[in-house]
Amino acid sequence: MKPVYWKPKYGTRSSRHKAWARQEAKREEALKREPAVSHRARLRALFRR
Repeated sequence: MKPVYWKPKYGTRSSRHKAWARQEAKREEALKREPAVSHRARLRALFRR
């Protein structure tokens, strides 16, 4: 493996995009796993507070 002479202080655009895409996939999976809650139930819970 070659030594790293220069490393960006912040993530580059491509590395940030890859990280964002991975997180997006995780969020999509989590949404699929969650039981579907109806809009009415969600609104009821919102106004109950």
